[in-house]
Amino acid sequence: MPYDPVKDFTPVAMMVEAVLVVATSNQSGIASMKELVERARAAPGKLFYGTSGVGTSHHLSAELLQTVANIKMTHVPYKDPNQVANELIADRLPTGWGIFGTMYPHHTAGRLRIVAINNSKRYGRTPDIPTVGEGVPGYEPPPGWTAMFGPAGLPRPIVQRLYTEVTRAVVAPDLKDKIDALGFIPTPSGPDDLASELKRSLERTAKIVKAAGIEPE
Repeated sequence: MPYDPVKDFTPVAMMVEAVLVVATSNQSGIASMKELVERARAAPGKLFYGTSGVGTSHHLSAELLQTVANIKMTHVPYKDPNQVANELIADRLPTGWGIFGTMYPHHTAGRLRIVAINNSKRYGRTPDIPTVGEGVPGYEPPPGWTAMFGPAGLPRPIVQRLYTEVTRAVVAPDLKDKIDALGFIPTPSGPDDLASELKRSLERTAKIVKAAGIEPE
């Protein structure tokens, strides 16, 4: 990228965490992460999984799963998360990673099956669906957050004012409900916490990319 994510920006405020899911087609016969891992282990490289593109948090999640579970799957990248859902529904794809807001309506309608939440905790709207880590011990999902940044050297008073206003917005009941409906969790925090999380996220992501041998496109 033509910029340095640390030096060229000023952290302002963490905003939301995306809720990602692992879904399977109804015809796949895969109803849990345990079954997904067993299927991949029985036929290395023959279980295909879809994501919204190379290098996305969805792709990194699947690559990390393969490392932790010692399995091999084959990646099918798409340009749009809706394409992954459509391929699952049509049974042209056995499994895929996607955004909760995209997959959940199809799950409730019985067109596909969400087998796990790809976050560190179960999601409040679907407390009955386990996390990936519950089925695959040692798995910690890659970063999946959205935050506000300003240009490098942004004066601290402006940073503080923006942080205050952003935090007020994401916890306001009307907006919070809309955020939740889309499959995001409000996680407001200040510039110092965001700077620490950025550093941690870059380090974790770099390890996953290196271990998986992901090349930029």
